[in-house]
Amino acid sequence: MLKLENITFYCINFATVNIKFVIYFYGLLFLASHLGGLF
Repeated sequence: MLKLENITFYCINFATVNIKFVIYFYGLLFLASHLGGLF
């Protein structure tokens, strides 16, 4: 039971990190495209 909880915790942690990375990446991409459009 403890092992299952650990696996679930790691999965949630991994998903949270992935979501943050995706948001950061797309935000950077969006900013880059906007700056490219200005110049």
